[in-house]
Amino acid sequence: MLIAIILPTYVCPLACKYCYNEGERQGVMPHETMRKVVAEIHSYACAHPELGGVKYLWHGGEPMVAGVGFFEEVVALQKQLAWKVPYTNGMQSNGVLMDDTWLEFLKRESFRVTFSLDGTRELNDLTRVDHKGRGSFDRIVEAYRRTRAADMETGVVLTITRHTAPHAESIYRWFATEGIPFSLLPLLNAGNTRDNLDELSLLPSDYLKAWTMMYDIWLEANPYVYVTNFVHETRAVLAGRPYMCTGLANCADSTFAVEPDGSVYPCGSLTANPELRYGSLMENTLQEVMTSNVALGLRNRTHASDCLECKWFHTCHGGCMSRAHKYKGTVHVKDYFCDALFGIYDHIERRMAERGMKAPEPHSTHLDKNLGYSGIQSMTTVPGNGRRIIPISALL
Repeated sequence: MLIAIILPTYVCPLACKYCYNEGERQGVMPHETMRKVVAEIHSYACAHPELGGVKYLWHGGEPMVAGVGFFEEVVALQKQLAWKVPYTNGMQSNGVLMDDTWLEFLKRESFRVTFSLDGTRELNDLTRVDHKGRGSFDRIVEAYRRTRAADMETGVVLTITRHTAPHAESIYRWFATEGIPFSLLPLLNAGNTRDNLDELSLLPSDYLKAWTMMYDIWLEANPYVYVTNFVHETRAVLAGRPYMCTGLANCADSTFAVEPDGSVYPCGSLTANPELRYGSLMENTLQEVMTSNVALGLRNRTHASDCLECKWFHTCHGGCMSRAHKYKGTVHVKDYFCDALFGIYDHIERRMAERGMKAPEPHSTHLDKNLGYSGIQSMTTVPGNGRRIIPISALL
C-alpha cells in the first residue's frame, strides 16, 4: 500500500510539548496545490499497481484547520478520477475542532480517524496542552467518543515519554477499561521536544520496559484492548517479515509526505529538512519527484553492517529512519531505539515459545517494499471484552 501523508497545514490549536513538526506554522495548502497533490498521487498509485493501492493520510499540524470545505473538494476530486487501484482516506487529529459538521462529513466519506491521547487526564494534560496552557483531555476524549458512537473506525495514538513510561500499566488498563484501541510511539527528538528534552527524554531501556509490560497484559487479555503494535509485531515474529512501516527494509519506496506548499519528503516526521526534500509537486510530477537524486538516495539507502548480522534484521531492518535522523542526524544509521526493538522481538519470541509457537526463519519476502499483511482475519468481537485476537496462530 502506498502511504501518502499530506499536511494541509502546520497550524494547530494545541501546543504539545513534544510536537515534532518543524515546519512554518502559518497558512493552509492552497486549493490549486491540493488539487495537484491529489491528482499526482492518483496517477502515481495507478502507475504502480504492485503497491496495492493508496492511503491518503491527512496529517498536520491539525488537518481540520483546513476546514470541511477543503476536504469536500478533496473527495469530490478523488471521485472524479479514474481509479485502477483502491484508495482510502485517513485523518490523524487531536479532535479539539470536532463538531457535528465534521462528524457527518467524516462518516459519510468513510474516513478512518485517529486521535492523539496519552492516557488519563493527569498524564495527557502534562504535555498535550493548548496555546494557553490548558489541558486537552476532555476535548480529545469527547471527539473519540462521538466518533465511536457514530460507528466509525477509530482509535488513538499514545506517545511514550519520560512522563508516561513509568505508568505503562495504568495507561493500558485505562484504555482497556474504556475500550479504546491504540497504537504507541516513542518520543521523537524534534520540534518542541528539543525545548523540553530534560523533562521528556526517553531512554530505549525505559521504552522497552513500558512496551513489554503492556504487551504481557494484552497477551493474557487481562483486560484486553486492541493494540496495533502488539498485533503487528507479533505477526512479524511469527511470519518472519515486517508488519509495520518502521520495520520495512526501505519505507521510502512506499511512503512519502507532502507539505502545504507541495514539497515532498520521505515521511511526515521528516518534513522541513531541506536536505531530505525530494522536490515539489508544483514543479514536477510525483513520478519525477520520487526518482530525484535525493529520493533515490533514500530509497536505496544501505543498512548498517551490524544490522545485517542481527538476529532480527528480517523484522526490523534497522528500524525507523526518522528516529535515526532526529536522534543521530542522519538516516544512514540504525534507529536510536535499536536496543529496545531487539528486546521487544526477543520478548515476543519468548512469549510465543511459552505457547508452543516457534519463530520461523526469515521469510523470503522480508525485503519487499510492501508490508506483509496476510489477509487473514485476526480480530473478532468478544462480548464484554472488546477486540480480541483468536487464536494467536491466526496472525500468521
